[in-house]
Amino acid sequence: MKYRPRRRVTSFDVVLKAEPGARHAKIVDVTEAGARLQLDFGNLENGAEVGIGICGRDHMAKEVWTRDGEAGVAFGRPLPLDALSTILHSMKRITPQKKRRFLMG
Repeated sequence: MKYRPRRRVTSFDVVLKAEPGARHAKIVDVTEAGARLQLDFGNLENGAEVGIGICGRDHMAKEVWTRDGEAGVAFGRPLPLDALSTILHSMKRITPQKKRRFLMG
């Protein structure tokens, strides 16, 4: 069986750097291999390459699917532990009521 990283639900604001410029988005679930993004601006183009700003560094990713204001991206290299940890700890800053509402949709 092929190893598949466990997806972790989060709510982490990021800036995507791609043509035509920087845009805001939110990581709504993440693994070291990829992420699901909630986009504030529509959809990404098929196969678009973006830089995702996390911990003061741009992490390169490629769009693998997009629909209805969301996109799945695969990181070019596994996401470093410090960046993954920063994203996952963002949920601790959300009150339990908001977290429950976020997780339930």
